[in-house]
Amino acid sequence: MDRKIYYVNVHTNEIRENSVPGGIEYEVLANDREIAEISKLFERLDENSKEALKYIINFLDEKPVDKERKNYGNHLLAIYSRIYDLGTEKTKGEIEQLGILKPTPTDKGL
Repeated sequence: MDRKIYYVNVHTNEIRENSVPGGIEYEVLANDREIAEISKLFERLDENSKEALKYIINFLDEKPVDKERKNYGNHLLAIYSRIYDLGTEKTKGEIEQLGILKPTPTDKGL
């Protein structure tokens, strides 16, 4: 499959073929299957957000809330990780500056 440039906005869960000025977006080089993977990750993140809302009412019981926060965080990290994997050098640099992804032994010769 041929790859092309897409722009991913994590805050709005959008993937576009054209850059939109004014937002924080990450440029990736991906094929249709890889874009579908990111879309699926966004869907899971959205589902997790909705699930977390159920626990807001019962704010005294933090255990389920902590679990949902952790799930949400894990989904968000999975999104950033996939964007990093498919990202341009500029995108990779921007995500590295965020400091949210742990380096692996193969990163930067470690």
